Amino acid sequence: MTLGAIASAPVARAQEAPRNASLFLRSVPAPARAIELGIAAGYDQGVGALGGVANPNVQDVAGVGAGAEVSAAYRFSPRVSLGAVGEGALYTAVLPDTSAKSVAAGVRAAWHFRPYRSVDPWISLGAGYRVFWNSLLPGGDATVRQAVQLVQLGLGVDYRLSPEFGVGPFISGDLSFFFRETPPDRPSAPVSALSSFVAAGIAARFDFLGEAIHPAIDIAAR
Repeated sequence: MTLGAIASAPVARAQEAPRNASLFLRSVPAPARAIELGIAAGYDQGVGALGGVANPNVQDVAGVGAGAEVSAAYRFSPRVSLGAVGEGALYTAVLPDTSAKSVAAGVRAAWHFRPYRSVDPWISLGAGYRVFWNSLLPGGDATVRQAVQLVQLGLGVDYRLSPEFGVGPFISGDLSFFFRETPPDRPSAPVSALSSFVAAGIAARFDFLGEAIHPAIDIAAR
């Protein structure tokens, strides 16, 4: 059954606790055993060293960026989800006719603090792989750098419009260890540099093909 069908079932309604009069504190059934799709967009900025012969900092070759993210996860319970995430960003040019961009992919787990309320703060922890491209000379070919995304920490708040849909602000930051550089005119070579990429914006998540669990049902099952 779908989340919407279960949430509106007579049994669930019969066990539903009285809703708070406040729009932001009302009780909302939470998704469980559901497929969760997410999208996000907003500000993106990198800081720290890139390594290599020139050893520039990220901010020497990339200005403020615009980023986007997509994710697919399994919501094991109202509080816990685990899944895969992909993200990309385009940065403003520091010098005319130069460019910089980045993509990353990895895994991420999330914990929801108040899954049965319309305002649901959450925290996420993940790791992955990053590729960063930049051209140091106007009109020149790009240097490609590869990194291990050692850790990524995210904080956010979902405003739950329904059991299936939530939207709200987020902020995240990572530690990316750059280990290889491929310049346009030289062979690939190992590097060693640590950077951080920070993002902030709006995220939305959609849950489907699962169950909508009300807190009264969840407590009774323990």
